[in-house]
Amino acid sequence: MKTRSGFVSNSSSSSFIIALPHMPEDVKELQNWLFFEDTEVFVGPYEGDWPVAVVTERVFNDLKDLKALTKKQMIDSLCDGWFDTMFKIDEFYEGADHRLNLKKWDKYKREEATEIVNQFIKSHSKMKFFIVNYEDGNGAFESALEHGDLFERVPHLVISHH
Repeated sequence: MKTRSGFVSNSSSSSFIIALPHMPEDVKELQNWLFFEDTEVFVGPYEGDWPVAVVTERVFNDLKDLKALTKKQMIDSLCDGWFDTMFKIDEFYEGADHRLNLKKWDKYKREEATEIVNQFIKSHSKMKFFIVNYEDGNGAFESALEHGDLFERVPHLVISHH
């Protein structure tokens, strides 16, 4: 039997559906949305601090070629991962062998995702919606982008892909 005694990776990734007034025209405009005016450093949740200009430039580059999401794209994106109301998965295991009823589970996920997206769109009706993805397996910087509350100043939804 083989055993692993070294480092074992448990990387994750997350998608963020963010609501913005429009596609930012430049890095400075996006920086004004993401950070308070006097903020100079984005502090990572685990290790590392990065100048907000570097963080904002990365997000700007991730956004610049995107088109605004449709409602269907937002729902599909939620269904591709885990989101806040999915803790009810245990209710969808059935039978003596306790198997997940995928048909019922997928139906539930789609209904929940639709409700979340409808509320999000309604609450931010004048906004455009975009999606960005970050993965902590790509180093400390991207880990900070994924786990560091980067979008706390803009409306957003988080989709976990653990």
